[in-house]
Amino acid sequence: SGFVEGNGYVSIEAEHFTAAIEKDDIKWLKVPDLGRTLSGMITVPVTATSQKPEKDSPRLEYRIYFFSKGDFEVQTYVSPSRNIYNTDGLHYGISFDDEKPQVINIHKNDTAPDWEYPPVWSEAVGKNIKILVSRHHIAEPGWHVLKYWRIDPAVVLQKLVVNTGGLKPSYLGPPESFHKISSDDNTDK
Repeated sequence: SGFVEGNGYVSIEAEHFTAAIEKDDIKWLKVPDLGRTLSGMITVPVTATSQKPEKDSPRLEYRIYFFSKGDFEVQTYVSPSRNIYNTDGLHYGISFDDEKPQVINIHKNDTAPDWEYPPVWSEAVGKNIKILVSRHHIAEPGWHVLKYWRIDPAVVLQKLVVNTGGLKPSYLGPPESFHKISSDDNTDK
């Protein structure tokens, strides 16, 4: 079970994970109709502390079959969110297979003098999405696992898109790729 590359990309709605790794105090929650296309995935409670992306950390996993190999771009679609800690920003991690997760700050470049709303924030709120990009190397075609790591609370994942070389621009992102999720997978979250 999993997703299959086609037309130079893999597009995944967040709720269609193939595995959800939780901790005793942190659970995944599907929020229907939140976002631009289908739903959003968030961890609860939102008061849970930040986590380092380690072996047993909370994460969503997406099994993907690639026909190609090379350097791929992963676009992570998250809901616009305020920096609830008033720190350097909220973070998530993204990785393939056993690679070290790349830590992404969703508030990078969101600062403005005197706490005005910066243009990047206004654009994200107006479009109801923030698309953040990471780059990854896939050495061989075949099955791989894309991992979305929960680091900070209040980050809402809507969609993941892997550009393998054929992604075309679109307002909502590409339609979801062909996939099959087995009945054993945890898809009712």
